[in-house]
Amino acid sequence: MVEFKNVSKTFKKKKTKVQALKNLTFKIEQGEIVTILGRNGAGKTTLIKCLCNIFIPDEGEIYINDLNTCKNNTNKEIASVFEGARNIYWTLTPSENLEFFYRMKKGKKNPDLIDKYIKIFELEEKKNSIVSSLSRGMQQKTAIACAFIQDCPILVLDEPTLGLDIEFAAKMNKLIIDTAKETGKTIIITTHDMNLVNSSSDRIMILNDGEIIEFDYIDRLANLIETNYLKIKISSENSLNLERIINTSGLQFSIVNYNTYDEFQIEIKDISQMVEVSTLIFSEKIYPNSISVNNTDIENLYIALLNKKI
Repeated sequence: MVEFKNVSKTFKKKKTKVQALKNLTFKIEQGEIVTILGRNGAGKTTLIKCLCNIFIPDEGEIYINDLNTCKNNTNKEIASVFEGARNIYWTLTPSENLEFFYRMKKGKKNPDLIDKYIKIFELEEKKNSIVSSLSRGMQQKTAIACAFIQDCPILVLDEPTLGLDIEFAAKMNKLIIDTAKETGKTIIITTHDMNLVNSSSDRIMILNDGEIIEFDYIDRLANLIETNYLKIKISSENSLNLERIINTSGLQFSIVNYNTYDEFQIEIKDISQMVEVSTLIFSEKIYPNSISVNNTDIENLYIALLNKKI
């Protein structure tokens, strides 16, 4: 379990002070997967560094499994991966890093377990290469493997899929979910990977300017936003005409450009607006490839909640 009680943290920048965290209070239960979202500078990294005892809060208390992090050694309770694989030693090999971090927490050798994680993270061909010589993806795999092998009750993963190829990122999603279910570990994630958020999160925390603006289950957060999206696919040659028509409606929309067609995503409040837009389009003799309605997805939900609270 993780608990923050009225935690604040301020940094000095030249002659000014920046309050990175503002009186945060929340609790994360054992076995939960919680994802922290927020814009750059929202306080995500400061929060997890306070949790890992890298930063000391100016005010408030942090508890890990009922231990006050400022009064107790909680190193054996938590393992972390920081963005850019900064939690590993770049002058060691993946095998040496795994051995070091396992022995640091457990005080003994376990070559069979090291081989197991080398295979899980597909590091066989590079296990004896110096980490600094590896690709970004291989460095990231090594960093995540080193966090998992420590077998701590709490895992903190800062941008865990950064640098990973699509196939292994999907494998990473499953590994996170299976680990939480099978071992009861608490997993805290910061990420911009919305596929990871959607597939693995129990609850989502949204930070803005050092404050928590929402912290709840995805389905409950979705109920706060009554927005659907009308998706219209249309050939590129008709795209400008459609854009002109939607502009006259006053509705909010975005456009994604593909090779042979464009996809419009239009905010609508109810089905009557869908009919209104569709009628307007067909009256202008514009015929889309397809029209569909989508409920708010996790990315649009996050943006909508963030903008709603600012």
